[in-house]
Amino acid sequence: MKNFLQPKKAGLSIPFLLGLIIVLISLGGLLDGAEDGLYDLYYQIRGPQDPGEDIVIVAIDEKSIAEIGPLPWSREVHAGLLKVLKSANVVAFDLLFDFPDEMATDQLFANLVEESGNVVLASMFIYDQAVTGEWYQSLVLPYQELTSNAAATGFINVPVDRGNLIRKVTVVDTNYFDTPYPSFSLAVAMQSLALTPEGLHISNNHLVAGAFSVLLNQANQCYIHFWGPGGTFPTYSYVDVLQQGYSHEIWSGKTVLIGVTTPAAMDYFENPYTADNLILKGSLPSAGVEIHASAVNTYLSALVLRKASDLFNLFLLAAAWLMTLYLTKRYSPLPALGAAFLIAFIFSGLAYLLWDRGQIIVNLAAALLIIAAVYVYSAISSFISSERERLWIRDTFSRYISPDYVAALVKSPESIKLGGLKAAITVIFADLRDFTAYCEDQSPEEIISKLNEFLTEMTSAVFNHGGTMDKYLGDGFMAFFGAPVSDSGHAKNALSAAIEMSSRMASLNARWLARGEKTLKMGIGINSGQAVIGNIGSESRMDYTAVGREVNIASRLESLNKNYNTEIIIGGNTLAMVDPAELPAGWELYELSDKHLSGLPGKIKIYSIREITGN
Repeated sequence: MKNFLQPKKAGLSIPFLLGLIIVLISLGGLLDGAEDGLYDLYYQIRGPQDPGEDIVIVAIDEKSIAEIGPLPWSREVHAGLLKVLKSANVVAFDLLFDFPDEMATDQLFANLVEESGNVVLASMFIYDQAVTGEWYQSLVLPYQELTSNAAATGFINVPVDRGNLIRKVTVVDTNYFDTPYPSFSLAVAMQSLALTPEGLHISNNHLVAGAFSVLLNQANQCYIHFWGPGGTFPTYSYVDVLQQGYSHEIWSGKTVLIGVTTPAAMDYFENPYTADNLILKGSLPSAGVEIHASAVNTYLSALVLRKASDLFNLFLLAAAWLMTLYLTKRYSPLPALGAAFLIAFIFSGLAYLLWDRGQIIVNLAAALLIIAAVYVYSAISSFISSERERLWIRDTFSRYISPDYVAALVKSPESIKLGGLKAAITVIFADLRDFTAYCEDQSPEEIISKLNEFLTEMTSAVFNHGGTMDKYLGDGFMAFFGAPVSDSGHAKNALSAAIEMSSRMASLNARWLARGEKTLKMGIGINSGQAVIGNIGSESRMDYTAVGREVNIASRLESLNKNYNTEIIIGGNTLAMVDPAELPAGWELYELSDKHLSGLPGKIKIYSIREITGN
């Protein structure tokens, strides 16, 4: 049934539209920056981890350059390193040997590379612009004999995100060769697993080589795992390895990556652990060789991260939308704010667990934005709705009850039940005696003036005792006590209002007599009992009123005043709820004869009240 009683509540169209907009901008990539920031935060929350001892770095650091000399070094130096590392599982040079050195040292180095059988060398893609203006890609490989003798080569190019930050790597290139050409880190990992690059192929967005598989995005990239900031992997100075040699057990079975780690080489990158200037907290950026080490360890540990599917993200966003909408509709803004924070915490925890345990990256920023947007809309909507409700209550009930009671209702609108309720109330009907005959020889202006004087005084009396002025009935009115503001003393208050009405009527007659006008008499009927209360009417006009048997009896009692020549007649139900000792001084109750009212079974006890000193 359509509700015409109160201001309309906000619908679902705007929250749905907000959710749809956020979904679209998320799928369109406009929130990628925020998603990357949360991805970085996961690492910072978790803190650095031990990457293990299987991958080590031999660093061309400042100490090594100071003792051996400036780069590039003679190939004889690198040949000496290979002799020390002969027990390693894989030796990988993150150095580009793209030009010949002295013929003798070149040959020595190439021969040792061939003898080792486990050396991976770096290549690099470069991009040049032709005379025609078109860009083209070319691959720079180690010099020919070295390339032929190496176990594998791989390109060292890595994609850099905003802020010179690395989150993912390009795994293979499919533009330069007919078959996928591996990156440097992939070539190292495959050599560690005794896999050959010739077996690489792409199937259903997966790079596959035997049992080895990596999920790729459209750019042949994947998110890699990071174990910490710069210096996380076991690292040895190049010159120390050459001079001290260390025992073969140190290198046995290890994957050894050799690369430059001096800041002067400009081969430093931020990773998620060093985002947001965490270098100020002692977290150093990573050298390029450490990025490759992280990628190699990612492949070997099967910790390649992947983006959740669009379908899963849509499910996640829909769940965030529904949960937030339900709780913000159910609770007021302040508790709903706590609920929104709880939902955000739950989704953040879920996203973190999926990243940490399942290597799945979900669109958390979009979910948090939906939670915030739905809550803010619901809070604003609730505020506007509450203000409309307060204005509506003030406009509606200012006609019925005193301003103090209107203010109380505005503060507690939930106490009003306008759809209809049954409650114990006390009803007053009042009417001017013989007013129709009085009107016959009076001008319209005088009639209206007298009625307005009468009703103004009577309304004040009703309001003074917490009553509700239901309606004006020509030369009379109906009022009730006990609703919409609940009042256990409604019978006493109604009786007190009737006594004040009688006093005010006496004052009115004195005023009219002083002006040379006719005086009038009033009849009042009072009855208490259960009645149905609510807004009754049509969509175009509603009235807050009370209906029922006890209301009808109060109206009938008011008419009986003519028979008993009384001013106030009170039903027995009302007096049963009033202590006579609480009546104002100078007034007395007396019983009238039991009365049978037409249409009602049996007789009812009726009483009247009069001013003792006024007889």
